[in-house]
Amino acid sequence: MRRTAAIKGTPLLRRFVLPGVVARSSGDRRCRVSLSGQRGFALVSGIFLITMLFLLSAYMVAFRVYQEAAFTLDTQGTRAYAAARAGVEWGAYNSLRNNACAATTALAFSASLADFTATVTCSRRIVARP
Repeated sequence: MRRTAAIKGTPLLRRFVLPGVVARSSGDRRCRVSLSGQRGFALVSGIFLITMLFLLSAYMVAFRVYQEAAFTLDTQGTRAYAAARAGVEWGAYNSLRNNACAATTALAFSASLADFTATVTCSRRIVARP
């Protein structure tokens, strides 16, 4: 006993064929075009674009954080150099102008150099001229 199913007009076939979409094939016959292979393309494209935008924004945030850290370290390095130079200048002035040489002096700074101290060590040595 053979069983045959009627294919014409089944809901399964109607689901994949859009109403009103007509294509002409060779000859005068009209046939319906199935767009079932096209389903979900916009979803995949949307997910890809959202993922790329998320990755780009994450990179930009990380870059900004690293840039801010580098700027802070650069500023601190410049302030440390200024504190060290001020200590050298104070030691040279004290030695040459006042003709005094304290063994070790700690200098405390104010304002933007308040986080730094300079320790100046001085020793005199008499050099005989030939």
